[in-house]
Amino acid sequence: MLGIKFSDLLTLNAWFNINPGPLGDQLLTILTWFFIIVIVIGFGFRVLAKRQRGKIQAKVWRRFGKLGLTMGILGFVVLFFFYEGVPFLSARFWLLVWFIGLIAWKVYILIYLFRKIPQESRENKDKQNFEKYLPR
Repeated sequence: MLGIKFSDLLTLNAWFNINPGPLGDQLLTILTWFFIIVIVIGFGFRVLAKRQRGKIQAKVWRRFGKLGLTMGILGFVVLFFFYEGVPFLSARFWLLVWFIGLIAWKVYILIYLFRKIPQESRENKDKQNFEKYLPR
């Protein structure tokens, strides 16, 4: 069906097999479309960043755009190695590494969004409040 048995996904041998064999055509198509969608979403965030008026909001959208573009391209690299059947580089754990990297990068962006941005906006507000009393 998809080239893998879902019952094997619970075993370590399925994830850390150095030469796991080819993916099924249907799974290859699904992953290809998934990575295309990730790249398109990344481009969408980049366009959204260019249209934002505020610098802080544009930074957040730009970071999400970089995430989408980078992870989409890396996903295609992993998919290429799956397709070609390169012994070490086609191991399924690279897909886990990709997914863990995606989650870690999102968490990093969310930490920036909820911790750093309020701090930066307070600093900008204090700076503007201070500079309004300085002579020009």
